[in-house]
Amino acid sequence: VVQRRSVIGILRSVGATRRQIFVLILGEAIILGAIGTVLGMGLGIIFGRGAVNLVAQTISDLYFTINVQRVSVETITLVKGGAIGVVASLIAALIPSYDATRTRPAGTMRRSDQENAARGLVPLITLVAIVMNVAGVLLLQIETNNLIISFGALFLIVVGGALLTPLALIGAMQIATPLTDRIFGVLGRMAPRAVVRSLSRTSVAVAALTVAISVIVGVSVMISSFRSTVGNWLDSTLGSDVFISPALVTANQNPVDVDPELVDMVLTVDGVESVSASRSVNVIAPDYPDLPPVSLQAVDFDISEDRQFVWLQVDDYIQALEDGQAIVSEPFAFRRDITRENDTITLLT
Repeated sequence: VVQRRSVIGILRSVGATRRQIFVLILGEAIILGAIGTVLGMGLGIIFGRGAVNLVAQTISDLYFTINVQRVSVETITLVKGGAIGVVASLIAALIPSYDATRTRPAGTMRRSDQENAARGLVPLITLVAIVMNVAGVLLLQIETNNLIISFGALFLIVVGGALLTPLALIGAMQIATPLTDRIFGVLGRMAPRAVVRSLSRTSVAVAALTVAISVIVGVSVMISSFRSTVGNWLDSTLGSDVFISPALVTANQNPVDVDPELVDMVLTVDGVESVSASRSVNVIAPDYPDLPPVSLQAVDFDISEDRQFVWLQVDDYIQALEDGQAIVSEPFAFRRDITRENDTITLLT
């Protein structure tokens, strides 16, 4: 719409109605949205399969062998993706389409009218941004495990931050103008002024770039955190030199038990300092019928010499285990609402 304002003005001048202009712009948006959606879903499937293969190869190299034969995408997923793509394109084109129809032909050909309107909206946009950021921060203060509230707060802060871009851009250009004037002269004064006078375009571009960079930083930090956590877990958990188990048919379930006499046999081998046997079984927690069975593991003693816990109620967890208590993981406690006060679970062993 911005690029074709002069064409739209000419069409209006020669008799095109507002309805025709509106339908024309929306029709093009739907066509382009449909093409982009189809290409996006196709490339998404291709890249998704490639990513799965890479992850499978990493797991096979580091942990255990897995063989992913194919990646299937449900039809309903494609339908939802297609609908979201086209509808999003349609929604994005509604405001520009309406703006193009309500502007008089002469005004449509004047770029300044749109920029004046954009600058006039800066106070309102800034107010909305402040309200959204405050609402997001307040939502984050709520102690809850509800992901909708958490993601809603994140959405409000991201969008609120993006809406602060016009005001921030105006302020930045005012601060930069004396410096650019001193370095570049006339061009140094023109460049910041041009940025402010094209606020309807520059602010959107800067906001989009800012959000994109923030997402990259966020994902990078998350991945780094995951890698660090896995590294710490491996260093603290794999405390033995040799691990012995039956041949595994699946990745996480032993088909048979090791003969207990094997422990005594291994202890007689020269160089063996100690042996800890472990047994892993799946048991039912009747208080949580909708959740998967509980993976219960019993060990002779902890092979880790430097195990670190984030959340413990006891000072000596080794003694607690020997006294018949159990330690649960953080995800296990999260899904079953286990807290420091509610720390009892029934297991059918």
